[in-house]
Amino acid sequence: MKSEANETRSQGLLGHARSSRISLPRAGVLIFLLLVSLSLVGVEVSIQDKVIAYNSLLERIQDSGFLTQEKARAVAAALEIPPKGEFETTAEFQRRQAQAQRESETIAADYDSRIATYRANLASRRAAIEQNIAALLESSLERYTSPNPSFGTYDADNQRLPVSCAAASLQDYVVVSAPIAEAIKQNPRSSSLRAERILDRDMNWIYRNWELVSPSGVYPIGARTAAPVPALPDDYRPPRVIAELSPRLVESSGNNILDAGETGYLELSLNNQGEGPAQNLELRISGEGVPGLSWDNTVYVGELAAGQSLTKRINIRATELVTDRTNRFTLSFNEAHGFFPDPLNISFSTAALKAPNLILADYGVDSRDGMIRQGESIVLRLRVQNIGDGVARGVNLEPVLGTGVIRLGGSGSLSVGDLNRGEYRDLDLELIANRNATAFPVSIRLSEQRAQYSPALIPLELSLQTPQRTARDIEIAGRQANLAEIEIAGGLSVDIEENIPRGSARPNAYGVILGIQNYRSIQAVPYAERDANIMREYFINTLGIPEGNILRSINEQVTKSDLEGLFGPGGRLARRIGNSRPEIFVYFSGHGAPSISEQKAYLVPWEAEINNIENSCYPLSRLYENLNNLPHSSLTVMLDACFSGSTRDSGTLFSDARLPRLHVELTPPEQSINLFSAARGNQVSWVHEEKKHGLFSYYLMKGMQGEADANRDRQITVGELKNYLEREVPGAAGRMEREQNPQIASPDLNRVLIQLGS
Repeated sequence: MKSEANETRSQGLLGHARSSRISLPRAGVLIFLLLVSLSLVGVEVSIQDKVIAYNSLLERIQDSGFLTQEKARAVAAALEIPPKGEFETTAEFQRRQAQAQRESETIAADYDSRIATYRANLASRRAAIEQNIAALLESSLERYTSPNPSFGTYDADNQRLPVSCAAASLQDYVVVSAPIAEAIKQNPRSSSLRAERILDRDMNWIYRNWELVSPSGVYPIGARTAAPVPALPDDYRPPRVIAELSPRLVESSGNNILDAGETGYLELSLNNQGEGPAQNLELRISGEGVPGLSWDNTVYVGELAAGQSLTKRINIRATELVTDRTNRFTLSFNEAHGFFPDPLNISFSTAALKAPNLILADYGVDSRDGMIRQGESIVLRLRVQNIGDGVARGVNLEPVLGTGVIRLGGSGSLSVGDLNRGEYRDLDLELIANRNATAFPVSIRLSEQRAQYSPALIPLELSLQTPQRTARDIEIAGRQANLAEIEIAGGLSVDIEENIPRGSARPNAYGVILGIQNYRSIQAVPYAERDANIMREYFINTLGIPEGNILRSINEQVTKSDLEGLFGPGGRLARRIGNSRPEIFVYFSGHGAPSISEQKAYLVPWEAEINNIENSCYPLSRLYENLNNLPHSSLTVMLDACFSGSTRDSGTLFSDARLPRLHVELTPPEQSINLFSAARGNQVSWVHEEKKHGLFSYYLMKGMQGEADANRDRQITVGELKNYLEREVPGAAGRMEREQNPQIASPDLNRVLIQLGS
């Protein structure tokens, strides 16, 4: 009864924790919804009102403090238990205390998760609102004109005419010659002021690019780099300025279109072919009012000497509010004495926003044997890709690690940078599981500088003590995928280690898997341990051998005495089999060696002395003999070893560098064994470095995965696997400029080795 009451109490507390709602206060939401409703029914809502509504919404967004307070109350409630009862033993009371402690920890963890989610959602919502405010403020940009400006006393020495506008709090000056200044002051009503203005966050107008418009011309107001315009000399000669505009819009994507969020520019070439200088030369750019598009309204050139040429840029920026359209602009000019170029017209296109789409395209683990173990560091390689049409900007990757998983060599987020359409980048994380780890929980959070384009948390499928997706060696660099349709950039994981197929069950079958990568005193065999680990998965899943019927030994477990005790009369395999006459499968990945004196093939155990092969190694003929002496219905032996005295990485087993060139016989004298051997007796069994496996083992498992099923009938015969290996292994070795030909023998090539599921 007590346990039921505690369970009910626990569920009640957890239910309370999970019932907390994350919502915005009503006032801010109602203001915002009211404005949206008015817009929908055709009522004009000003930019100011929209910004005020968004600001109100921001002020009313509630932080996570209320959840923190709820957590404290819920945890305290969970820890409140009745005192020890009169008829309750101390052990029972302690169990209740422990139960309350566990409940409080569960509640705290649940609240921590909710608080983290709330904060992330809150940050995303705030960022979206801030972005909307910024876009609204930018869209407020407009042309402002003020008639009847006021003028101060002309400074003849510096040729400055003070000008002011009370309505816009303007007090500045314009540089003009004395005759022009005198004409302006004699008829002030004929002049006006114009500028751009844009709203700031406090709903105040900010004015910029002031100009004085007068009958004699348009003059920039404010400090300029131009020299004062002198009075016309007696020998004055006019300029003749030729203006040419490049027909190309320079922008980052190179498509000659200004995409939303892009900044570009137009190039204007000016060449004075006249006899005199052009003075106070200025360019003015006018165009239709386009939401989300801003540009340099004026470009000041100053003096352009006779025969001088120069290039000016006209900067144009598109925000995310631009639409798909053609934009037309007119470029007009002013010159102090009225000798300016003809106006120019130009048009260019803008493209509406194209959203990015960030994904974790692939990931893989780089460890010594493809597995994750406590206390052993691994490299987790991650591939981040943008499969959307728009550019992903300011991308960051943050690992979220669970209990017992520790990051080595750094902390915080990793910068990915900008990703164009189809582009990807690879990043490495060094991780380790401590002694308290019972799992390997890792998730990835991708963020883009615009919160709405940041995907949800991505959990990875990683675990302890099981083969993992294996990372290939790749260069840490970005690459542009110029494709009409974007392809997911895989390639970090090894194909044979994923999607291992299920075959028909073999309840009366036994398997032996031997892998020796690290020898006691001779050269290692690269990836042999990984070969054995992954082949075990194929034995269980594809060959259908019961997991309890597989005998697996790795590295120092594979000694000569172990091999004798495993395969010998009355050995472990014989005892397991009894009189059942099963199918027997044996896989070995490691060194083989030839005997110089006997010209026989030997399996090299962990502690072998390579200069004493006959006494320290295990004869291959003895393996065949012992297997044949066992009760069996079929025998299949798979050997990823070479018997030439060479190693997978082009080395030699023999310390004095002597390499016997012998042809040892690998096929069993009896024709009752299906033999799949990696190479001929005088060849090397190479490594497939890209796939992190022995070359033969890789294609053996690739064939078992289904590639060897030539007629696609879901059955793989010995003959089909033989044909596949005899084609693929030499071909792959040839591409490496090497030679390797598997040696395969069987009493029945039509025997079905694998029956794949439907």
